[in-house]
Amino acid sequence: MKNKLPEKGSQMLRKGRLSWSGCYYFLSSAKANNAPALDNPACFEIICREARLLEKEGLWECLALVLMPDHLHLLVRLGQGADLSRVMNLFKGRSAFQINRAGNTKGAVWFRGFHDHLIRPDQPIPNFRNYILRNPTNAGLAKIPSDYPYLFVKEKAFDLL
Repeated sequence: MKNKLPEKGSQMLRKGRLSWSGCYYFLSSAKANNAPALDNPACFEIICREARLLEKEGLWECLALVLMPDHLHLLVRLGQGADLSRVMNLFKGRSAFQINRAGNTKGAVWFRGFHDHLIRPDQPIPNFRNYILRNPTNAGLAKIPSDYPYLFVKEKAFDLL
């Protein structure tokens, strides 16, 4: 009997999740099936504002993010004592509320689950930053990363090894 792959948002995505303060994570979240496309100025402003708010609260430092039409990638450093699942739930909940309010819509914006990858010491952080930078060009949405309007990368992200 073949193992069935978990569906998007599945509880299986949480199996083995670790929350290590001060560690870097590559995170991804997909939009809900019936939610409108995310790649617009209003959504990007909301996403960036919510990422900065969590930073001010000491829950993470957001080093890079890209907002694609149907998903989001983030490169973050988890804050002291922060729980990754709780921080992502805050981020997705707050941003969904604001996106619905801005668009005068209701309903799910994000799938329930998210993908996380704890970046190990032997994995160069620039590889994950570059993945975020190249995502729009690889998808054919821009010729060069700087042409894509829904991309944010802190200068500090270029100093990390």
